[in-house]
This record gives sequence, C-alpha cells and structure tokens, in this order.
Amino acid sequence: MAIFGILFEIIISSIVGALLLIIHPTWKLNFFNVIAFNIGSFVFLITTSFFMSLFMDESKKLNSTFEVISYLTFLFIVFVTGGYLGVIFGIKKWRK
Repeated sequence: MAIFGILFEIIISSIVGALLLIIHPTWKLNFFNVIAFNIGSFVFLITTSFFMSLFMDESKKLNSTFEVISYLTFLFIVFVTGGYLGVIFGIKKWRK
C-alpha cells in the first residue's frame, strides 16, 4: 500500500509541477525541473508527516470536517512550497 501512495504522489506531483512550471514566467517546463519539483515536494511531504499530530487526536484520527480540510490544505501548501524550493535549489545548484 505504501508503494501505491508513493506512485500516486509522483504522478500528482508531476502533473501539478508541470502546471505550475507552465504558469511561472521565467522557468521552463523540462524534465530537470519536473524531477526537481518531485524531489522537493516528496522531501517536504515526508518531513510534514512528523507534524500530523497537530491535526489528529490521541487515537490518530481526524474527527471533524474542518480538521480534514485544514490538514489537506496544509499538505497542499507544503507540497507546492517544497516543489518550488526544489526547483529553485536545483536551478541554483546544478544549472549554472
């Protein structure tokens, strides 16, 4: 089941990353930028797994609609931020 989650994250990250790279005025949509977006978003999503307890109760469940929506919003913001930072780091570090 974990492999399905990782594959799902890679597919969604590639789609969202491609859309955001198309929208960004100076970045180009290429294989390197999409991979950098995927790596950045994956690393940030893994690190946020430690903060899941902010939204969950003692039994590790989300009890209300507000908690579910706020948790998913938080994950999306982290996902996009991590992807953008991954592209910025990739461009500065490996593209000169």
